[in-house]
Amino acid sequence: MDELKTGVFEGRAAYEEALRSALLAACAQESRAIHGISGSFVDWPLSDRTVLEALTAWVRRGRMLQLMGRDFEDLRQRHPRFVQWRTTFDHCFEAREYEAQGGDSRSPLAALFVTGGARAVSVRLFDEEHWRGTVSVEARDSVLLQEWFDVLAQRASPSFPASTLGL
Repeated sequence: MDELKTGVFEGRAAYEEALRSALLAACAQESRAIHGISGSFVDWPLSDRTVLEALTAWVRRGRMLQLMGRDFEDLRQRHPRFVQWRTTFDHCFEAREYEAQGGDSRSPLAALFVTGGARAVSVRLFDEEHWRGTVSVEARDSVLLQEWFDVLAQRASPSFPASTLGL
């Protein structure tokens, strides 16, 4: 596994690599939970074989992957491997949908953070046009993201079911 590079990143490829490295680091340190927030998870490396293998090894009793998004339809189309993984590991996956609200310009557009790990890991995207953001291992950054996640979760509803049943 590559070392997690902290600091500022710029560019779409750098953003995807930051997410990949953070996911792999979270799985390697056996974090209790991984949380992701994004309007759409299209640009996340969720169908990457290495990431899916790490997530598969990581999912054990008590572990949880939680995604909070505004729309999961693009994810379904762009990441079929992840959709299959999600179906298999429904017991350790939760997706919630929230409505976009005007708000704090300090809040990132997208974020990934872990809880219950040996060290804090977070990725934040602030500028989607230039794909600028930060990678941090500071606990305070993860705490702020956890608070933001909790606020969104209060007004979010379950989404992205493992299967759809027709009548």
